[in-house]
Amino acid sequence: MYFYIFQRRVKTIKTYGGTFGEEPGLLKVELKNATNPDNLTDQEVNDAVKRELDAVQAILFISRANQKQYAKLKNALKGEYARGYDNYPKTLS
Repeated sequence: MYFYIFQRRVKTIKTYGGTFGEEPGLLKVELKNATNPDNLTDQEVNDAVKRELDAVQAILFISRANQKQYAKLKNALKGEYARGYDNYPKTLS
């Protein structure tokens, strides 16, 4: 149910011309990780924007999930990240 509500809210924001998940710092990292960051094609930029939007939405989804129900998962992800393992989801699919 939460996933459905989350997706509806994202769609509503986009429908009315809003943006959801645009984070310039993360986009900069995505672009920097490209094969040739000094000579990016339009497709590479579009792909990086999509990956960045997907990642931000996944992070927001996890962070806003019910704490009682998902505390164990959230704590596990935090602990793994602290040990150098980034297992946070990169997309909602």
